[in-house]
Amino acid sequence: MEMKLVDLTKITLIIYKNALVTSFKQTLLNWKIVGLHLGLLVVLGLSSFLIPSGNIVFGFIRGFVVTYLLSIYFASVRNIINREKTIFKDLFSEAWQIFSPLISILFALMIVNFLLRSLNAPFLTIAFGILFSVLANPLPEVIYLRGGMFMQMIENSFEFVLENFIEWFLPIFIVIGLLFSASPTVILQTFGENPLQMFESIILLLSIISMNIGNWGILIPALYLLLFIVLFRGNLFLALQKGRRARLYMAKQS
Repeated sequence: MEMKLVDLTKITLIIYKNALVTSFKQTLLNWKIVGLHLGLLVVLGLSSFLIPSGNIVFGFIRGFVVTYLLSIYFASVRNIINREKTIFKDLFSEAWQIFSPLISILFALMIVNFLLRSLNAPFLTIAFGILFSVLANPLPEVIYLRGGMFMQMIENSFEFVLENFIEWFLPIFIVIGLLFSASPTVILQTFGENPLQMFESIILLLSIISMNIGNWGILIPALYLLLFIVLFRGNLFLALQKGRRARLYMAKQS
């Protein structure tokens, strides 16, 4: 048992190192893609002014625009992970492959959140949010790297977390601890929101910031950091999806 733990720790540290190095190299190699990401933010920011709010039809149109722009972003990340370098001409066609599973998940989450709010049960809402945000934490990676039907993606996400809980969440806990001094309140709030919705919120916030050109000096480095983090999660997801048994076997062979 002790030997297995040592082997697992060894191979996990190697996986972390490889994911970090690979993600850093991919970020440097694909530095031009941040220009596209900045353009997506500007389009998203402009859409908030061009599409009126307070109307259900316009609300659906805005949701469609946001989802498609997110699909382009995820398509660019998948392109980098699978091919090491972005092929711009393929991004928009690949975005439609991601759009369908992405909008089905976002729509379902919107309905669930609406139902939970209508129950007026804060404890139930918080409990469900934390449970779902943990079990569905790799949902963005499942969507753009695997795809599939709605329930299949949810099931894949849950199975991945149950198989790789420690290996997947350890880097997340480290980052949260470094950034927020391990505040229990901040950690609870962070894990109370699904990562997909959290990413959507970050993109929407950055799109507002992008409306002022004077902010681009701060925004562009932030986009590089965001790209590195998303690439790291994607590379780590691919490395861990083989399963713990396979990693133990690899450790024994090395």
